[in-house]
Amino acid sequence: MKTPDPLLVLQAALKDMEKTAAWLRQSWDRCRLIPAAEAGSEANAEAVEAFMSRFARTVDLVTNKVLRALDLVELEPSGSLLDVLHRAERRGVAASAERFREMKNLRNLIAHDYAGQYLAETFQACVEFTSELLELIERVRVYCERFSDKATQDT
Repeated sequence: MKTPDPLLVLQAALKDMEKTAAWLRQSWDRCRLIPAAEAGSEANAEAVEAFMSRFARTVDLVTNKVLRALDLVELEPSGSLLDVLHRAERRGVAASAERFREMKNLRNLIAHDYAGQYLAETFQACVEFTSELLELIERVRVYCERFSDKATQDT
């Protein structure tokens, strides 16, 4: 069985990233002015849940698909999440590996806060991190433009 072309894997991951970023941006625009204390209200719960889910999904996609695909294209060894984040920082796509790790930890909190015990705090953190996440996505997109010429040459 032939292994998939790393450039094609990266292109697919980038396409998915653009879609999830668009949905995240839409939810963020709708939710960012909601006071954290009102995040769980009946009027806001559905929009807030969608926003936080989209935040978590976007963080997951960037870390587990896009950055790992980028490592494959650049022939980097696979490694731990921390390795991936440090390489992202070294490339200049993540302003700080530690800040991105905080986003990943927030994603984990969202995934495991089943009862919404920390809803207000988690929601507020998502609102605050989203602009950073969207900036990171833009830097990833710009960084990966260098591979679009190579993909065209290889076809």
